Amino acid sequence: VQEELSRALSAKEAAESEVVDLKSAVRREKETTETVKAQMTKTAESSRREVEILQKRLEEAEARNAQLVKAGEDARRERDAANRKMATFDTREAELLGNIAVLDGKRRLLHNRVMQLSGNIRVYVRVRPTIPGELQMQQQASSSSSSGRGGRSQQPNAGACPFAFPGVCERDASSPSS
Repeated sequence: VQEELSRALSAKEAAESEVVDLKSAVRREKETTETVKAQMTKTAESSRREVEILQKRLEEAEARNAQLVKAGEDARRERDAANRKMATFDTREAELLGNIAVLDGKRRLLHNRVMQLSGNIRVYVRVRPTIPGELQMQQQASSSSSSGRGGRSQQPNAGACPFAFPGVCERDASSPSS
């Protein structure tokens, strides 16, 4: 019985030693679990912040994408309008060039008529400074003038005047009124 008691005691001591070892192992596991739990909580919080930042970036990127899609559609519409305008460009250009040709012909016709009319204008009176001795000659011519047609007299003595005039007007002559 003593032997049994001693075996039971040694089994009890071994069991108590094992319980102490198990309690120590459980405590270490608990500490490790607490450490891992704290690390996981920090990691989860960090991940949550990162997810929030990424969600904000995603929203901004989606908004920017929507703007770019709208700008692309606007550019496409503009391009299509320009293509439609270019399709009719040749006909419009031909029409405008035809208009230019017609207007240029009219301009040439009017220019030619102006040149023709200006060519038909004759100078009847020319004003120039008096030459010495010319005043006496004019007085003699006006006293000998008897025709009186519109204030004009015939050319004075050709030998006395170095100039040739189709007619000489009196000083007080005016243009005929229509």
